Amino acid sequence: MELEKEKGITIKLASIRLKWKECILNLIDTPGHIDFSAEVLRSLKVCEGAILLIDVTKGVQSQTVSLFKKAREEGLYILPVLNKIDSPLATDARIEEVRGLLEDSPYNFSHFQLISARTGRGVKDLLDYIVEKLPEHSDNRYLEKLNLPFIQAGGLCALVFEAQYSNQKGTILTIRVFSGEIKKNDEIYLVKTGVKVRVREIEFLSPRPQTTDRILQGEVGRIYLFLPKKVYLESGEHIVSYPPPKDSELKLLPDTHRMGRLKPMIFSFIAPFEESGREAFSTSLKSLKLSDSSFEYSFTQSSSLGFGANIGALGPLHLEVLISRLEGEFGLKLMSGPSTIEYKAQLKSGQEITFSSVDSFPDPSLVKEFLEPYIHLSLSLSPRYEKDFISFISSRRSVSLLSIKREEEQNLFLEYLLPLGELNSSFVHSLFAITKGYISYSYELGEYYSLDLLKIGIFINDVEYSELSFLSEKGEAYTRGREILLKLKNNLSAQLYELVLHAKIGGKIIARESVRSLKKDVAAKCYGGDISRKKKL
Repeated sequence: MELEKEKGITIKLASIRLKWKECILNLIDTPGHIDFSAEVLRSLKVCEGAILLIDVTKGVQSQTVSLFKKAREEGLYILPVLNKIDSPLATDARIEEVRGLLEDSPYNFSHFQLISARTGRGVKDLLDYIVEKLPEHSDNRYLEKLNLPFIQAGGLCALVFEAQYSNQKGTILTIRVFSGEIKKNDEIYLVKTGVKVRVREIEFLSPRPQTTDRILQGEVGRIYLFLPKKVYLESGEHIVSYPPPKDSELKLLPDTHRMGRLKPMIFSFIAPFEESGREAFSTSLKSLKLSDSSFEYSFTQSSSLGFGANIGALGPLHLEVLISRLEGEFGLKLMSGPSTIEYKAQLKSGQEITFSSVDSFPDPSLVKEFLEPYIHLSLSLSPRYEKDFISFISSRRSVSLLSIKREEEQNLFLEYLLPLGELNSSFVHSLFAITKGYISYSYELGEYYSLDLLKIGIFINDVEYSELSFLSEKGEAYTRGREILLKLKNNLSAQLYELVLHAKIGGKIIARESVRSLKKDVAAKCYGGDISRKKKL
C-alpha cells in the first residue's frame, strides 16, 4: 500500500506463506499502532502463536504491553524476539536490561530470540524455534470449541479474516481453513451472508501470488469470488461447503461476524466536492468497508454540503488514513468537517442519551448533566524530551498524571487520565514533533466524567452552517469559535455584499468577524483622462 510507504507505518495486515525444513509456515504481519488494533485482533483469531517483536534499542514500549495482553487473552503461545541487535546502541548491557524487564511480571518470559532483520542474523534460529515450539494446526484451539458433526466428519469450515474488492477480479477473501479443504470451482456457502458462490480462483502469497487448485486444513490462502450485486461481506464470515449443514449446526459456530470490531471513538462528516460524485462516493465507502470493517458510516444529507456520510473511526490517525484511502485508492475529492467524539447526556426525566454531532445535541434546558469519555493514555519516550513533553501535556485540559516509571536512562513510561476529546490529530502531531518521533503510545477507553458542554453555532449572514458548528467545553468555546471565524475570514472570497460571521451560544454572540464587500467605483476607469470625461458621467 502506497500510503504505508508514505507514512512509514503498517496499516493493513499482510499474510505470507513460506516453507522451512519440510514445514509450511503462515506468517501474518500486523500493524503496531493502536489505531489499527482491529487488524491485530482479526489476525490473532486464526493463529496458534505470536511473535512479540521488540526493538532492543528502544526497549519495551506502550504498544508492547497492549499487544502482549491481547495475545495472552487469545491463549496464544507468545515468543519474545529482540530485533536490531546489530545496532551500535544494542550493547550487551542494553540487551540484558531489556531481557530483565521481560523476565519480570507481567511477562515472565524465560526464552528470547535475538535477531537482526537487516542482516539476517538469528533469523534461521528463530524459524527453527517456531517449528519446534508452536503447536500444529491439528491442535488448533479454535477447532476444540467446534464439536460439530460436520466438522468431525471432515467437512469444510473456514474463517475470513481479511476481505477486499477489485473491479477486475471481484471479491478477494483471505481465509484460514480449520477443517476440510476448499478447491477451485467448489460451490461454497457464506454462513452469515446466506449466499452460495463459486470459487473462481485460489492463490497463496509466498510472497508473490502463486496460483493453486486447493487450500488444505491448517493453510492460509486467498480465494476470488463474484458476489451478487448489493451483497457485501466483512471479515469474520464462516465458509462451509454447499449444500450447507443443518441450521442447528451452523448456529453453534462462534459469533465472529464482528471479529476485531471495536467501538468507534472519533467521528467526522465527509462529503464529495461535487454532487455528481455521489454514486462513486457511496460505492467507494462500501468497498472500503469490505477491507476495513473497523470503521462505521451512515449516509446523511447536509443542508449546506449536500450528500455525505458520518464516519466513525478508532482514532485520529485511523480517520486520517480512511480519508486518504478514499482519495488515493478511489480517486475521490472529499471535504471533511471537524472531528468529534461521543458524549452522554443525563436528562432531567432520568433518561440517558448519547450523541456525537451538533445536529443531535439535546436541548440544554432538558439536561441535568453532560458527560464526556476519558481515556487512560500510556506513553513511552526518551528522557531527553521529558521537559518539553511535560510542558506540552500540562497545557491540555483536565489532564491527570496517574503513574511515572523510569527505565534507567533509556525510557520514560507515563500514564495519564485525560478527556478523549483532547486526543485529536493536532495532539498526535504535536507529540511526534516534540519528541522527534521517539515516542509510542496506546490508550484504553475509561469512565465518563461531567463537563460543561456547549454548542457553538457558526453563522454566515445569520444562516447557521451545522458542518462548521461544533461542541466544546465552556472554557474553550470562545477561543475555538474565534479560530474558525478567522479561518473563514481569510478563506472566503469577497462578494458584492458584506459577509457577517458570528459564533453563537444559543442566541448570544461570542465572536464576530466580517468579510468586506467588493468596492464599487464607477469612475475608476476614468482616471488619468480629461476632467470633462468625469463630468459626462
